[in-house]
Amino acid sequence: MNVPLNTEKLKPCCNQCQTGFTLLEILVALVIFAIITTTVFGSFNGVFSRAKELDSDLAHHEMGVLFLNQMQRELKEIFIQRPPAFKPPTQEKSADPFRIVGDLSEWGGDSFGRLRFTSLARLPIDSQTIRPPQAVTYYTDETDGDRFVLKRAVRANDDSDEFEPRSDDIILCEDVLEFELIYLDAEGESSEKWDSGSDDQDYTTPRAIQIKLLLGSQSPTARFETTVALPVWRDPVES
Repeated sequence: MNVPLNTEKLKPCCNQCQTGFTLLEILVALVIFAIITTTVFGSFNGVFSRAKELDSDLAHHEMGVLFLNQMQRELKEIFIQRPPAFKPPTQEKSADPFRIVGDLSEWGGDSFGRLRFTSLARLPIDSQTIRPPQAVTYYTDETDGDRFVLKRAVRANDDSDEFEPRSDDIILCEDVLEFELIYLDAEGESSEKWDSGSDDQDYTTPRAIQIKLLLGSQSPTARFETTVALPVWRDPVES
């Protein structure tokens, strides 16, 4: 028995059986995707930027630590002459080649500490070694980009107080924002300058030196401060 096929039930329902997306749905999806992509990449950029800042901070910290270790070691080996070996300079006798001289170097409106002294490490090893005494100088120099670097120089000891920076002096720290040296006497009084070869200070040497260092590219990222007590000193000497 043949049952007639009801073709009415096999007709597709156009409103309910369509597949795919409308143009509006696609546009909405693209907008959502763009927002998510922008957020994700923005987060990655923030992470990478912060990583670069951390690398810079770490580099400043390492430079500061190495510098302080170097300077403290040489100050612990500082060499001075005491009476009777030391005698105040006269017309016949030149300035003390082992003098300690601390002053300021000016760069525009900024001032930085500068220190000259003689370290035992720079003295001849024995009487057979032919090498004149040399002075160590820590100073700040300006770079081409209006930034400052901290340098260490070695010069022959002489009676000249003139100091000229050289391009081959060793760079210890970059991005120097502050380098301050404070000299303390026997009573604990402080001074920004010192000259152990001057009668203004009775040819005395400081008892301790306070070191302050601040590093950073645009803002301070590494700060160091310490005080080094000198192992030897010279009391007032009459002219």
